Amino acid sequence: MFSQTWNYPDYRPPGGESANDVNRRVQKFIKKILQKDKGKLILLVSHGVTIRILIAALLGNPPKYLNDIRFKNASLALVEIRGDKAPTLHIANYLPARQL
Repeated sequence: MFSQTWNYPDYRPPGGESANDVNRRVQKFIKKILQKDKGKLILLVSHGVTIRILIAALLGNPPKYLNDIRFKNASLALVEIRGDKAPTLHIANYLPARQL
């Protein structure tokens, strides 16, 4: 579904945001959090589309490549950002084993 959205990135469903709207919001958030919380350990929780856009942006991937990033529901990802080094994606789609 979201992949189709990138074919029409300015399409805004009634009462919703376009893919470009979400991307702009995520870009502002990244800039703010990297300045304000530099050097801190940060946990982010969000909807799948926003997480995909966030990780793509951190890794420098344009939104048109969002189909290359997949996350399962309730999965974890770990992105490390240290100083001036490029962000590193260490973990993606980690699902802890169920506790019986």
